[in-house]
Amino acid sequence: MGGIDGVRPEEWLTLEQGCPKQGQVEDPRIDMCLFCIGPHRLRPSDLKFMYEIGLHVPIVPIVTKADTMTIREATMYRAEVANRIANPMLPGIRDKINVFQFDRDSLRRAGIPDSGAATPPFLVVASNDVNEELNSGETPLYWPERRYPWGTAEAFNKDHSDLLSLRSLLLKEALEDVLKSKRSRYEAWRRGQLRQRSGGLGRFFRRAAIFTIVPALVALKIGRSDIKMDDVKRTVSAVGDRAKALAKRLPHLPARQVVEVEEVEEVIAAAPAKRGWF
Repeated sequence: MGGIDGVRPEEWLTLEQGCPKQGQVEDPRIDMCLFCIGPHRLRPSDLKFMYEIGLHVPIVPIVTKADTMTIREATMYRAEVANRIANPMLPGIRDKINVFQFDRDSLRRAGIPDSGAATPPFLVVASNDVNEELNSGETPLYWPERRYPWGTAEAFNKDHSDLLSLRSLLLKEALEDVLKSKRSRYEAWRRGQLRQRSGGLGRFFRRAAIFTIVPALVALKIGRSDIKMDDVKRTVSAVGDRAKALAKRLPHLPARQVVEVEEVEEVIAAAPAKRGWF
């Protein structure tokens, strides 16, 4: 998962801070996950994997080898996968699986039938074999297909497969929505990272103030006021007792961080009057 939401956004943040010229750097961020599901049977492990990946990037479920199912089996299996994704009902899965929500108009323009879900499981047929007659014609046409003794399943035929519609959806009709979703996730991640970094610097400066600046101010004030060491020991002991008492009321704070500069100023102001040093 580190390559999904850890290393890749870090790479982009580094590139972004380096102010690269547009068009010269490839975007390493992940848009979404096309999760392939086997036909006929949805396994619990598939749902668990989709849930874990969905915590980082949205999922687009794809049922492969759709040509191994009849029309009735494909229709029933598509509905089953959609229902199980919406209601996983498995131990360790506390919420719905994060599926990318396509706009209904984008689905319609891509030629995908409205099934009532924003992201229906897509049923696809894929093949490395092509129709040689169409491929070697006067105008070559790439037309992948799977031939069987009883017929031919065509990958680009919308009656056989959603592959062509899915390609149109991801690369054209819904491309802007996909990029907008990626930017939104990255901005949320970036704000968290910058908040953590600024918080670390804040802790560093607070510690520096407590252990360097405050002691220096106290020493300077002591030198100017010509305070005796016995008086210093008594006042420091009083401040320590006061800090411990305050730490008991605020147990989440270390006692040494309770002493503020104003308290030190009050203690020094209550010390014996100046006797002429400086």
